[in-house]
Amino acid sequence: MAEMKHTVKDSIFTYLFRQPEYTRQLYLCLHPEDQDVTEADFKIVTLENVISTGIYNDLGIQVRDRLLLLMEAQSSFSINIALRVLLYLADTYKRYVEEHKLDLYGSKPVRIPRPELYVVYTGGKRQVPETILLSDLYEGKGPAPQ
Repeated sequence: MAEMKHTVKDSIFTYLFRQPEYTRQLYLCLHPEDQDVTEADFKIVTLENVISTGIYNDLGIQVRDRLLLLMEAQSSFSINIALRVLLYLADTYKRYVEEHKLDLYGSKPVRIPRPELYVVYTGGKRQVPETILLSDLYEGKGPAPQ
């Protein structure tokens, strides 16, 4: 008997939402006000590392040059997802800056897509917070230094 793939939920999620018609449907669930969006307005910017080990995420979608959606499908909850998503966002922005040849050292502000970060939890009925804050992971919690 074949061994069950533990990442099957992630695989289905990533496969499904890389299909242009489903990418659009997913986006419209999040932004029903943008009915004029077409399949051509989307660019998949998912981080992948096929050969090397490194950072990768489940789904990254750029909508025109104004919005960046990063989504993670999780079957087991981990508060560390907040830090992982920050690293995904930083790497995605790095690639965006390089692709568009943006001058980060110039005096003019560069324009980058606004991010929206989502975690889709498919696990059991465990209590999962509606919002996860990166600050929940900070060492030395307390009042800010004066």
